[in-house]
Amino acid sequence: MRTECVCFLLEEQLKKIKEQYDFVIIDGHPSLEDYTIAALVASDLCIIPIKLDQYAINGIEIMDDQISEIEKITGKIRYKILITQFQKSVSGRRGYEELVTLNRYPIFRSVIRRTVKADESTYKRKPLEKCARSSTAAEDYRNFVEELLQEVNYNGLHD
Repeated sequence: MRTECVCFLLEEQLKKIKEQYDFVIIDGHPSLEDYTIAALVASDLCIIPIKLDQYAINGIEIMDDQISEIEKITGKIRYKILITQFQKSVSGRRGYEELVTLNRYPIFRSVIRRTVKADESTYKRKPLEKCARSSTAAEDYRNFVEELLQEVNYNGLHD
């Protein structure tokens, strides 16, 4: 039976409270442990933030292969990549172009630029929006949220 598999437990529990919330956001560990797999299975959309470098590009391929293996048991898992800590450098642009040119993976148009204000907000223990509202990263995150809401509404992920 489907519910006997550990990877479906979170999905079954979330179904019980679905009507109480517009969205449930689960911040997961960047590894495919049982609890991460359970979160992937329960999700309508998984957002995968990456700092754009060669390790991340290589990691996306590995992650995509691992998700494909999980899908054989659980069904389709929908994910989309969010590029964070982006720097307008030669290597940053090259990595972005490579990732977009590969065109194998779904990528948000929004890109979160690297700024020291994001680091400062963690030390102040305040959200970036309150700590440095006019920073480029705060602006980028606002743009990302708008794009995400459009994605959710357009693809019928939100009732």
